[in-house]
Amino acid sequence: MVQYQKVESPIEFGKTKLTDYQAIAPLGKGTYGEVNKCFHIQTNSVVAIKTFLFENVTNGINYSTMREISLLKQLRDYPNFVRLLDVIEERGTDKNQIHCVFEYCETTLFQQLSKR
Repeated sequence: MVQYQKVESPIEFGKTKLTDYQAIAPLGKGTYGEVNKCFHIQTNSVVAIKTFLFENVTNGINYSTMREISLLKQLRDYPNFVRLLDVIEERGTDKNQIHCVFEYCETTLFQQLSKR
């Protein structure tokens, strides 16, 4: 069994902007968002940023997105979950987006379970 240890993040929750990150490569895209591998420019920390897409939502953020972010905040120090490092909200005249910054993991849960 793989042993994990909590890694202290140099990224302070609630203190970063999207411009503090540089995109490296896309990791995936789904119904509600897309995920990119990025690095934090000041610390060179590699992270994964999930951008929630709100193309069909007229009244702000949908409930499932709010529930996901709320749960991830509550579980951020639990060792068996990918750590949520920050949440960045962008409000603009043409778009509203939420970006969740996660610790970057080299593999997915599916890849780990496939090895068994």
